[in-house]
Amino acid sequence: MSSVICPYCQQQALFPASMVYKKKALHGWYWVCEPCNARVGCHRDSDRPLGTLANAELRQLRRKCHAQFDWFWQQGFATRPDAYAWLAAVLGPEKGHIAWLNEQGCHELLELTADLRKTMKAVWDNWPRKGTVKAPRPSRGCL
Repeated sequence: MSSVICPYCQQQALFPASMVYKKKALHGWYWVCEPCNARVGCHRDSDRPLGTLANAELRQLRRKCHAQFDWFWQQGFATRPDAYAWLAAVLGPEKGHIAWLNEQGCHELLELTADLRKTMKAVWDNWPRKGTVKAPRPSRGCL
């Protein structure tokens, strides 16, 4: 069994979540620090954490990050693997998934994705629409 230490209180996190929730978690196992209400899910059929323990504030920030970041691959601007490769290239390989980001990393990602979306919107807003751009007429004798 793995060991997960809470980054907030330095105590050992509990495993499985059923020890805390008094029932089996809906989709697997969780590491939970009761005093801090910090938790992290685990990979399927494993006690290996998906990321780092997160308190309520960090979980909210990570949800915002997913809402901003996932939009890019969900809208088809990139594949999901390519989007996460970009994330790792920009923030560093140790931060290649949102579940590994701390508060500072979340704020950095939110700023990056907001800037990228503004740039993409500006390009889209100035993109010629069908029927709005007139092709130049060839002069006589061209063809």
